[in-house]
Amino acid sequence: MNIKGIFAMLMCLIGTCGGMDKGEGNPASLAALQTHAGDTYREYEPRKTVSGDFLSSLFAQSHHDWKQAGVYLDGILTQDPGDSQILKRSMVLAMGAGDPAKSLAVAKKVYESDKTNALALLFLAAGEMQAKNYIQANAYVKQIPEGSFSDFVMPLVKSWAQAGAGLFDTDGLNKDIIQINHAILIAVFLNKKGEIE
Repeated sequence: MNIKGIFAMLMCLIGTCGGMDKGEGNPASLAALQTHAGDTYREYEPRKTVSGDFLSSLFAQSHHDWKQAGVYLDGILTQDPGDSQILKRSMVLAMGAGDPAKSLAVAKKVYESDKTNALALLFLAAGEMQAKNYIQANAYVKQIPEGSFSDFVMPLVKSWAQAGAGLFDTDGLNKDIIQINHAILIAVFLNKKGEIE
């Protein structure tokens, strides 16, 4: 069987062989293809599915395109806006893609459904610090549960939030050189250089 025969057989299998044996139309032209119902070929539009968007998001993220990965997660969230796992992932991807406004908006949604989510609380605290709302930032910091990253990060965030409010509290900043460096920076920021030990 030659290539024309193979092509003709494939076309018949998918229901487009009407008129091919009469030489009508160019079978290689997609516009000339017809189904048994007589419909002409339409441009293929992929179906949007949750699994497709999720896999596409993972693929985009693995190729360091966090913005596009977030776009795919947005597709999932339009179908299921309350999916907590997708919201958490979207929050992190937005921050990683350099979109803190979107990340904070998603962090608020995560916080509404899970008041103990440490990362959402951290993002919200950072957002309040940026807005110079240090009292609210400190309120978020106090809600962050102990454990995981909070043992290292929270003393830093707490001290900086209090420094923004004009309070000098670096008692928790003594675990390593990074925390000690931040204690010095806070002392300089508050013009309390004499209190550096």
